[in-house]
Amino acid sequence: LGSTRVNENDLELHARFLPPNAAGLFFLSSGVGSQPLGGGILCLGGTVIRLPVVVASAEGQASYSVDLTTLPPAGAGIVSGSTWYTQLAHRDTPAFGFFNYTNASSLMFE
Repeated sequence: LGSTRVNENDLELHARFLPPNAAGLFFLSSGVGSQPLGGGILCLGGTVIRLPVVVASAEGQASYSVDLTTLPPAGAGIVSGSTWYTQLAHRDTPAFGFFNYTNASSLMFE
């Protein structure tokens, strides 16, 4: 949600269909990958930025407002014209390897 316009700096990441009250971490990355881990596939590669912990609601939704000006190192190359990718890693049941991933999404910054 929000905008991928760098000068507006109002990007908000959202995930849904999570286990209720599950802790998770959103990641941003400069590239793609395909690494089986836990109960899913980590789809990120290149420079990877871990964002602070979020907790899903009782309905299984989580969100995080990204401040592009505070990402390490100094914006981490998130500039107009760049494409970055995002994915959420979250706690899951032992049947799914204790942690799992959402689908990844691409973000084309303007």
